[in-house]
Amino acid sequence: LVASNSIDAIRDASRNAFRIYESNHADYAKAITTMSKLKGVGPATASLFLSCYDPINVPFFSDELYRYLHWEDGRAKRWDRKIGYTMKEYESLYDRLQTLRERLEKDGREIIPAIDVEKMAYVLGKRAQQQGPILGKRDASEGISEEEQPPPSKKKGKKAMPPPPSEGPVQVCLRKGPQGSPTYDEAGYELDFDYILKSVRPPKRLGKRGLEQLREQRKEDERKKELMEVTEEQARKLYMGAMDDKVARDLGIAYHEVGIEEYEEWHKRGLRRKEGELENLDDEERKRLEKLATGCALRKGSKHR
Repeated sequence: LVASNSIDAIRDASRNAFRIYESNHADYAKAITTMSKLKGVGPATASLFLSCYDPINVPFFSDELYRYLHWEDGRAKRWDRKIGYTMKEYESLYDRLQTLRERLEKDGREIIPAIDVEKMAYVLGKRAQQQGPILGKRDASEGISEEEQPPPSKKKGKKAMPPPPSEGPVQVCLRKGPQGSPTYDEAGYELDFDYILKSVRPPKRLGKRGLEQLREQRKEDERKKELMEVTEEQARKLYMGAMDDKVARDLGIAYHEVGIEEYEEWHKRGLRRKEGELENLDDEERKRLEKLATGCALRKGSKHR
């Protein structure tokens, strides 16, 4: 449906929306409504366009950011909160984000870009998905052992109850407790119970410490690209974790043990990447990297936190 919009229609809608926003930033809702006149473009997609125009002040209406800013204890009010993708919801998201930014920026703190908060919410939301039903929607049979499941119905026309969902490594680790035997993820690395327990409930507020961590992470990312001698454009094209995997293999350490110190050591030893070495990975290599990267922050000794 989006593809059915003509180039002229897209250009006119974009210009009008950006002109409205530039005239008065408080008219962001009017600008988004103008952009939403395009076929197949709702408030969420329109907010993405406007956030690309002004990523400092305009947030993207992402699932993760909306749920983070509207987080409440209770069923269907956390990462499983339903979203209607309405303009009213976006206005609520926008207002809550501005309130958060104002609180964090008081006392002369530097400006907190809306896109940084959205990135942080994205990480928390995806981590919740990886950890399964702990943070998200719970299965009806969760917490019920196989023996406690009611027997299949023998009555004609009724479907038997599906078997209980199998536990993932994170659920197994939490069930065992701090004194339980070691639990390993699908890549074969031991999980860190203490860290998993702390990450089960994401913080409701970003806080000063969280902002400092975001800034530090950005600096480290820039330094990693400098040491690996890749440009910003090249880094965007690399498959996830390719640079960390290169350092890990060259130093003979585990993927999750690679941090900025390991990059510095790698460079100090005179190790370098070969031209084109990290690009154009085959499917097998991509699957290997996905397996290494998935949940790596939950492993003991991880530096991906």
